[in-house]
Amino acid sequence: MTVTNPPSNTNPTMNLEILVPGRTDPWAFETVAVTRDTTVVDVIKQLSGKKEGKYILTSCGLYARGSDLDSSKTVAENIKFVGGTTVQLRLAPKFSNAVLKRGEELLEQIREIINTRSGRTWAGLMRSLRIMDSHVDDRQLSVEELKEGLQKFGMNMSSDDAAAVMRAIDYDSTGTISIGEFVRAIRGKLNAPRLEVVKRAFEKFDRDGSGEITLKDLELAGYTYTQDKHMREFFNQFQEDQENGEMDDKITTDEFEEYYARVSANIDNDLHFVELVEKAWKLPRTV
Repeated sequence: MTVTNPPSNTNPTMNLEILVPGRTDPWAFETVAVTRDTTVVDVIKQLSGKKEGKYILTSCGLYARGSDLDSSKTVAENIKFVGGTTVQLRLAPKFSNAVLKRGEELLEQIREIINTRSGRTWAGLMRSLRIMDSHVDDRQLSVEELKEGLQKFGMNMSSDDAAAVMRAIDYDSTGTISIGEFVRAIRGKLNAPRLEVVKRAFEKFDRDGSGEITLKDLELAGYTYTQDKHMREFFNQFQEDQENGEMDDKITTDEFEEYYARVSANIDNDLHFVELVEKAWKLPRTV
């Protein structure tokens, strides 16, 4: 009698957990098992009801636009394939380059309007958007809420234009934006005086000029990571590597400046921002 060994698992599966727009619970993931041969189009077709031409798969970016998967390739050609593991993605509407360009143009127009008016302009716009958000109080703005908030502030635009602005800001493709996301998109990067004080704070720790702050750097600067609760909480915010989920135990220049760009978005006055950073890191006072 001949005994045949069972075939080995030569084509392992990996689970994709995918957020799908239009579902009752917008944060409920749908699980799709894929093999090395599964194409991105196959997954999109399964989730979109065969409307694969209208959607893309994108990574779930937190502070930056998610990376779109190449629909002409397999899943394994887009992301590291490890059998038995799970990767989270998002199904997002596909927008043309014209829509994206229009959104960026409108954002620039909004910036110009704000910059040419008084300091009260920004506070007034924020108040309008918060009023719109209070209709639902979910801390998120839909396209219609964004449109209404801008209209109350004297910035009239069509629903299509409001959707284009939303797409330009909605980096993680949720279909909504927070007021904070809107603020960061309009305010942009740190201006000169704010960037200068943030760089001074970073250089206080980065004594070797490597462009990174490590736990050793903190200790050399007089901070004990294990004993200083506030320093530990601050440092841990930067420890999730978005590429592979591993801890890298460092803060880069870009990460540090991005953190303070988010803080800066909620502070109108340059002097107040500079004072806040100088106090937080015990820097020589300039204001």
